[in-house]
Amino acid sequence: MPDTGSLRSDVLLVLRRMTDRQSELGPDIVHGLLSEMVELGPDTFTVTRDVMATILDQARRRGELPAADLNPRIVTLPPALLRHEMLLAMRPISDETLVEIVDEIYLPVLRAAGLRDRVTER
Repeated sequence: MPDTGSLRSDVLLVLRRMTDRQSELGPDIVHGLLSEMVELGPDTFTVTRDVMATILDQARRRGELPAADLNPRIVTLPPALLRHEMLLAMRPISDETLVEIVDEIYLPVLRAAGLRDRVTER
């Protein structure tokens, strides 16, 4: 479980681990697995949800986030966006894409979810 001391860095680390796994398996295998997601069942991504929930809890303890409940879709947004990229792209996902998911989408969504002025960007 990542705990780099920063919400941003923790989320980036999880996404980088996911892309490393994609590189190990190869885009063709990942694409095939993702295209079968419908048959995997709802518990398939429990680990990802738990990892993201833990990262957000750590950020709360550090004072980066208030102790507010978040919509479960917000909690799992970064890995969901990355899976979408993996499904559509038959190539490795760039680090620039990961940074964009975190900096331009996830952190702003957290702010818009009522956390404005309390979400830090370290």
